[in-house]
Order: sequence, then structure tokens, then C-alpha cells
Amino acid sequence: MGEHAGKPMAPLATNIYFDADMMHVVLADGRQISVPLEWLPRLRDATKDQRGRWRLVGGGIGIHWEDLDEDISVSELLAARRSTPAEGTWYRWVIVPGVELHIRSDLVKRYRHLIDVLRRASGETDV
Repeated sequence: MGEHAGKPMAPLATNIYFDADMMHVVLADGRQISVPLEWLPRLRDATKDQRGRWRLVGGGIGIHWEDLDEDISVSELLAARRSTPAEGTWYRWVIVPGVELHIRSDLVKRYRHLIDVLRRASGETDV
């Protein structure tokens, strides 16, 4: 981390890329952070095209995906914090191919049983 006028500067991202299981963030100071997609549920569940539509925010202090309503800060990645849906955001499950259920994240626990029942009824065994 550099310094600016005696104050520590936040680490800044300059680029990101993905492989099958990881998101890689290139920092301005030459470091690279690699994070398992399993830690980032929205990105894990996104299509390749959705993952590719990102932009740096705050000069690189964070990364934003408009299509996914996802924001990740570089400092959170460096602290190894997993992403969690913000209260009131929408969470998506594919219950049956072609049928999606959208539930606000603050209601997920309440509807978890319903989701499990629908998955069992569709023949899905990974409930």
C-alpha cells in the first residue's frame, strides 16, 4: 500500500479476470488477489457474459456489476471476507429448468422450506 500526503492509500484494482473457479483481481501495486467464486455467490451463479460486464468504481477501490447488483471492495477481498447478499436485495434460485424463483434476501430463511419442497418435487436431489 502506498502513501499520499502521509496517509495510507487504499489498494486499487486495475483489472479483473475469471477462470472456472476463481476471480482474479490485479492491483495497481503489482499484487494479484485470487478469490474462489464459491465465496461470491452472485458471481458464481452468473453467466460468463454477466461476469464480464464489470466496471471499476472509486478509481479502483471497488468493482461493480450493474446486471448483478453486486459491488465488491478491494479491501474486503484483501481481508478475505465472503460476499453476502444485502438485506432487501433479490436472490434467485432456479427451481426447474426455465423456472426461476426470486426472493428478497431478508426473506430467504422464511421461504427456504418452500424452495426445498419445490426442488424435491422437480426431482432435484441436491436439496
